[in-house]
Amino acid sequence: MLTEEIKVAGHVGVELYSADGVLLHSSDFQNLVTTLGKELLTRKLVDDPEIIEKIGIGSGTTAAQLSDTQLEATLSERDIRFQSTENNIASFISTFEEDEPAQDSTVGEVGLISDNDLLICRAVLDTPFVKATTDYLVINWKLQIG
Repeated sequence: MLTEEIKVAGHVGVELYSADGVLLHSSDFQNLVTTLGKELLTRKLVDDPEIIEKIGIGSGTTAAQLSDTQLEATLSERDIRFQSTENNIASFISTFEEDEPAQDSTVGEVGLISDNDLLICRAVLDTPFVKATTDYLVINWKLQIG
């Protein structure tokens, strides 16, 4: 019988900048670790080769559910540019540069995605925002174990 419980919690930081580096929007919020995400993290304990590879943005606004398998309405996905671990926290950072996506878009959701397109985590923003093609967006995703 297992008597110890390990929790997985996610936190997302989103910063939108204009082309000249002015901060236009900033938000920090909790995310939902999906059922498939928890299964991936469990498989990693026995050396599963699947990796956390990218972050996606979408225009969806429907509340996140444990059973989510993809973003509601994907706008763009970017490979993780930087990752690190410290004090039971894994950090993943992606940057969506100018012209990503190729048109002005309202961002309402974000997702952390594996190399097999498995949605590990999903968060719906309290306040969606418009990312113009001249703006760039930095997303810093943190997963805490324990």
